[in-house]
Amino acid sequence: MLKPTTAASNPVFRGRVIEVSTETLRYANGREYELDFVRHPGAAAVVALDDAGRVCLVRQYRHGIQDFTWEVPAGKLEVGAPAPDPDEELEVQWVPFGQVMGHIQQGEWNDGKTAMALLRAQYQLQL
Repeated sequence: MLKPTTAASNPVFRGRVIEVSTETLRYANGREYELDFVRHPGAAAVVALDDAGRVCLVRQYRHGIQDFTWEVPAGKLEVGAPAPDPDEELEVQWVPFGQVMGHIQQGEWNDGKTAMALLRAQYQLQL
């Protein structure tokens, strides 16, 4: 199977963080299909644990789900001192790792990056 090639790329939107375009892909069989493509510059997340086995979490409002979420700290890939966006309001708490995993495993907290980061940390640390 061969990867499709990009036959055309038409910019649709350029925002503060993301860019959206409509891409036309040409497959090995000669057929072309359009798809909407979102580009993001990348981000990083961290699972910070203290000596007491607590994990650092931030609570913030996420408009996409119209609710607050608990998440591991994350942000864009810019190096330097923390610089929250002007509209960013965060609550920081250190929560016992086992308690956090309970929330994830019971489906009470469903932020994907947080769940994956914590499961990976659990595996690495054998907690």
